[in-house]
Amino acid sequence: MPLTQLFRIHQANVAAKQDVLVAQTQLDQTQDAVALQVRQLYYNILINQQRLQASKEQLVAASVKDTESRSDVTRGNALEIAAIQSEANILQAQQQSLTLKLQGDDLRRRLADLLGLPISTRFDLDAATTAQNIDIPLRAEAVRLALEQNQDLRAARRTLEKAKAGQSAAKDAYIPDLTAISRYSYQSGVPFLVHNFGTFGFAVSYDLFDGGRREAQLREARSEVRSAEVAIDKLQSELEVEVEAVYDRIEELKLTVDVAEQAVKVRTEASRLADRQFEQNAALNSARSQAHADLSSANASLIEANFGLSLAQADLKRTIGQMPR
Repeated sequence: MPLTQLFRIHQANVAAKQDVLVAQTQLDQTQDAVALQVRQLYYNILINQQRLQASKEQLVAASVKDTESRSDVTRGNALEIAAIQSEANILQAQQQSLTLKLQGDDLRRRLADLLGLPISTRFDLDAATTAQNIDIPLRAEAVRLALEQNQDLRAARRTLEKAKAGQSAAKDAYIPDLTAISRYSYQSGVPFLVHNFGTFGFAVSYDLFDGGRREAQLREARSEVRSAEVAIDKLQSELEVEVEAVYDRIEELKLTVDVAEQAVKVRTEASRLADRQFEQNAALNSARSQAHADLSSANASLIEANFGLSLAQADLKRTIGQMPR
């Protein structure tokens, strides 16, 4: 084999190594994506459970209101339309409960499929689970980490290294083939020469005309390098925008959590007052039931806001290559 072929073999090994690294990076990407999807589905199921419970309480409140409205109509204290409206509220609450139940069943099937379990698997999730607060870096630091550690960017950089190895291999094709030759001989026809002797040397060969094949391969290799460089530049710009967008969403969700917490406090106080007024016969049972239903809805909104904030933080960690498990 010509010795100069070793240059091309070295570049082929470099390209193969980059293929292995890209495959490992893709595996890490898949694992991060699965981890994030499991977290999303788990939280969404918990949110759905809380929403369904709130919907059931709304249905109870609507039923109590319907009973009172029909009683008022019978006694002549209200018009028939009041009973019709209360019945419509019951139907609306029933529809919402059914919709939430169907959504919950679909979420559980998707979680089972993602975990590799039969889709009929039933999950008993802990309703007391709270959203995990994930520490995230400052905005500028997050951008820097994303440009260094993002899995997509790592794969793109390794693809660039592979393309550069291909370009070097295409350039090596212009190097003449240099072959080392050695031979051991025996002769007995010339009396004054030794019978056993060895010879060695080098043979050089070069294709002067190849129909432009090497030039075409070199142009193609250069095009692949340039394409990989453009892909990296584009990905870096997209990552900066993505990190900024996720950070903005996190800031908005923090405000949403604060508002939801205030709403829960207000609804809790309203529920307490409704219970006291009902005990003192100063409020109808429907008012108390509605106050409890509103409190349940407020709690569901708070849980949804907290889980949404945690998911946004996890998404940011994935973007900067530090996906929490």
